Amino acid sequence: MQNKSTIELHSVANETEEGIIKQKQQVNIATKSTQDMTKTSSNMSQDTQSAFDAAIEAARAGEHGRGFAVVADEVRLLASKTQESTKQIEETINKLQISSTEAVKKMSLGKEKAEDCVEKTNEAGASLQGIAKSVATIYQMNNNISLASEKQKGLSEEVKSRIFEIDNIAESVLKGQIKP
Repeated sequence: MQNKSTIELHSVANETEEGIIKQKQQVNIATKSTQDMTKTSSNMSQDTQSAFDAAIEAARAGEHGRGFAVVADEVRLLASKTQESTKQIEETINKLQISSTEAVKKMSLGKEKAEDCVEKTNEAGASLQGIAKSVATIYQMNNNISLASEKQKGLSEEVKSRIFEIDNIAESVLKGQIKP
């Protein structure tokens, strides 16, 4: 039989388990995002290389490629800034993954402790029920002993009364024998 505390502990354990599952899903999403950003970063490296290639071609074209060189420089600068931002985001996501993993570990540990507490509470409840049964048995035995004592007292009173009667009869007989 479970009491209110045990039921509440089970509820906490279940909620913790649900939180762990959600946290693991979030870690998986963050991991996928990091992987996607790494691919994007790789593509940006290719864009930067393309901008360098375009700058080289513009330099070869001389005066006619001057406008193209300016655009290539802007593309290279933009790709560089985007790549830097991507690295910062990637670092942030990595930190998030680490803290999320730690949170999942702590929640798992909390769930295990809650389950252990529920188990110990159930064991204590079973022990208390055993003690209650033993106390009830002792109470019943005391009642039986009390009834037996009362009955024995009644029998003792009856034996005492009969002994008194026998004593009186014996005394009468004895007095009758002594009389001429």
